[in-house]
Amino acid sequence: QMFDGSHLAGTVTAILGPSGAGKSSLLDLISGRTIAKHQGTVTLNGKPRDKSFKTYIGYVTQDER
Repeated sequence: QMFDGSHLAGTVTAILGPSGAGKSSLLDLISGRTIAKHQGTVTLNGKPRDKSFKTYIGYVTQDER
């Protein structure tokens, strides 16, 4: 499956779906938490993800305390 989307600054995006739909996998790829093999490019403001990317992304897993 392919995810293609862009999001405007100042907006909130919800990712919904049943268990096993790949929500966490998508967030892991976007945030850089995973090094899973994938095709495509994650960009921020039109630029490919680099080391500074994590300063713009916040992601806390549900079970993190």
